[in-house]
Amino acid sequence: MLGLPGPEWILAGNGSDEILTMLVRGFVGEGQRLRLPHPSYILYRTLADIQGASWEQVAFDHDWSLPAAFSQSDDALRLVLLPNPNSPSGTMISPGEVAAMADRLDCPLVVDEAYVDFADENCLDLVRQNERILVTRTLSKSYALAGIRFGYLVAQPHIVAELAKIKDSYNCDMISIAAATAAITSTDWLADIRQTMVATRQRMETRLSGLGFDVTPSQANFLWCRHPQGRHEAMYLHCKANGYLIRYMNYADYGDGLRISVGTDAQVDACIDLLQQWLEAH
Repeated sequence: MLGLPGPEWILAGNGSDEILTMLVRGFVGEGQRLRLPHPSYILYRTLADIQGASWEQVAFDHDWSLPAAFSQSDDALRLVLLPNPNSPSGTMISPGEVAAMADRLDCPLVVDEAYVDFADENCLDLVRQNERILVTRTLSKSYALAGIRFGYLVAQPHIVAELAKIKDSYNCDMISIAAATAAITSTDWLADIRQTMVATRQRMETRLSGLGFDVTPSQANFLWCRHPQGRHEAMYLHCKANGYLIRYMNYADYGDGLRISVGTDAQVDACIDLLQQWLEAH
């Protein structure tokens, strides 16, 4: 299914978070540094802190592209982490741009594709082309199997072989392996889910834009939106008080906004109706 020669290209883990932990443990020593974009997945910073390493953030540009500084080499830099699609924005860096970044770097570039099943492109083919490109995946998002904790790394075999030396001996149990095996063979089911989600995501974007939100076009199963009126936390609390949970996110040096997941059509309509209700009252 992955289009790779064999299992030696894959390392399974207890969710992709464990894979990320192994990558930081394996590549970044104490006093060394990893790099991540901002705003993005905050676990990356935590993993560096646990390792006794440092981390640096490179801010996305206003259009969610990344400046040249993101792929600039540095003697202390040991790992670069790129969530793609990104959270909270749902935006993507194209495979061509990712390949160019890896060519400029002297260290591994990890492409965290947790949400990629909802996107139009992915970076798996790049793994063959450049040993410094590593791709992580999870079954927690598109397959809705967060509770079984199963993720995997796709990398060239000599990278996988070395990382396997530092993983826990029995990091995936029989239940998670059985569930993951069943899930990844259900290609028709995944295609149906993706088609439905993309259609609902587009309808959400249209409705939210109609309420005055600035909605970032998304390649994930959520939308990042901000309203000129601000007061995003108050909107979040209004939805929560009425039984609908959306994400209020506030990033230092960037600002706040709402990350709204794509649910069923009925859930989406009810949530957006609550936001409209709040806006009309304020």
